[in-house]
Amino acid sequence: MSDQFVIDQLTWRSTWRRRMKQVGQQIKAFPFIWPCIKFVMSFFSTSPLEAIIILLSLSYLVALYFVFVIYAEPLGLYANFEVNNWYKRRSFGIWLAGSLAPLLALLGYFLSARRTQAMQAENQIKIEQKNQDGFTKALELIDKEGVSSIGSISIICSIGITSRFHKEAAISVLSNFLRSKFAIAPSSKRVTDPSLLLQGQAALNALCSLQNVEREGNSILKRLEPLTFQHIYLGQVVLDVETNFRNFLFVKCNFEYGTWTHVTFFNTGFVDCDLQYSSFWNCVFKGDPDGLACSLLRSNMEGCDLSGTDFLGAEGISSEQLISCKYNERMPPKGLPSCQSITLPPPWHEDIVNGISKRGRYLNITEAEAFWSQEGNDQYRPRDRDGNLIEIVYPNVKQD
Repeated sequence: MSDQFVIDQLTWRSTWRRRMKQVGQQIKAFPFIWPCIKFVMSFFSTSPLEAIIILLSLSYLVALYFVFVIYAEPLGLYANFEVNNWYKRRSFGIWLAGSLAPLLALLGYFLSARRTQAMQAENQIKIEQKNQDGFTKALELIDKEGVSSIGSISIICSIGITSRFHKEAAISVLSNFLRSKFAIAPSSKRVTDPSLLLQGQAALNALCSLQNVEREGNSILKRLEPLTFQHIYLGQVVLDVETNFRNFLFVKCNFEYGTWTHVTFFNTGFVDCDLQYSSFWNCVFKGDPDGLACSLLRSNMEGCDLSGTDFLGAEGISSEQLISCKYNERMPPKGLPSCQSITLPPPWHEDIVNGISKRGRYLNITEAEAFWSQEGNDQYRPRDRDGNLIEIVYPNVKQD
């Protein structure tokens, strides 16, 4: 073993002991650092951005301290730290600027973010003030006649959709408008003023739009308490095409001669309502809490999806109305009248390609019987409200 090797070993051990001693001295400062960190973290609830800036700045400075104080001697930084001429002063300035540049860049980023947040908050206040002014003016016009009322309804709906602060207020205003203007009198007098009927139609379409907007803290997919209407007349109403009619309950209301085209009913029920001579062309009924317990005399239900729809209490239903309807093989309509003249088509089979529903088709009689004959599938045979099997008739439709 050479003398130089022994000297190197002794030097390395001496340097290591001195460095560990320095580290131990620095660790003693940790009990004082923790209260500072807790003090900074107390600002997170009120000023989170400022607290993050302070914590990151302290972390960066502590990291620099450990690198250039504890490890300065082993890295030989002290030997080259003499600043005795212009070139070394320039190098030292560049080193110092490079060391502080990340910290300054970090501070600049967070300060810019804070300024952007302040500008966004100011803009939001201006938008909400503008919405409030528009909402107030619309309330003054909603009881007017004709175009003024329809325009105010449209404004209230638009503000309710865009502003979460006015959403519930818009629903309440339009609901009360329908209940007050279109109440069915005890004498069963109908609303016949065309202008007033257009106002009711506009209000109902606006409520449909508002009911489809996500509520505060609630997804639109979450079932909420339905918006209930009793004893109102909206005959000849024309609902917007492809509307989602969500979370409504109508009790003893009149919608005779109404037009509902490509409307999807979510959690919507009609109880003791008059839907005579209404057109439900290609409508879909999903998750109806109270079903169609109403008068459907001569209503057009061509192409409707009646999967799982409850007709218990419904009146005026005929096979002509149901012969071109569709229903899933595992969700046949239920509660149909106990009448031997009621017939249904076979179940409808959706053609799904890559998760996308394509044009479907009716099962033929052989396919339907084969499905119902499988173990456990007899429960899916269509039955009336008394439990009797309903006759299946293949509809007169063109096959692919």
